[in-house]
Amino acid sequence: MSEALKDSLQALIDQGLTFSDCMATFTANQSEAEKAYIAAAREFHEREGDLEFDDHVMVSMGNDDGAYVLAWKWVEDTDAGVCSECKAPVCDPEDGECPECGEEESQ
Repeated sequence: MSEALKDSLQALIDQGLTFSDCMATFTANQSEAEKAYIAAAREFHEREGDLEFDDHVMVSMGNDDGAYVLAWKWVEDTDAGVCSECKAPVCDPEDGECPECGEEESQ
């Protein structure tokens, strides 16, 4: 991405542009095939609190027999090794104490 484009995007973010705004714009004219992939992804793969799809979903059509459908996958703090209190990395797995806030994490 060019610096000029990055600067333009940052200016829009500073004015309130959100990721959701971008998704709504990018998905405004989806094909019937894209809509079918989204419906199938929701029906067969969505699990509330684990794997979820937004209202506006990006689809990457493949050359194979399918497509990639953008979803949100939930990851527990302990799986990622971050403090549940302040979200800092817990760098000492032996004692599990957060170097930022001192909270003791169960690993």
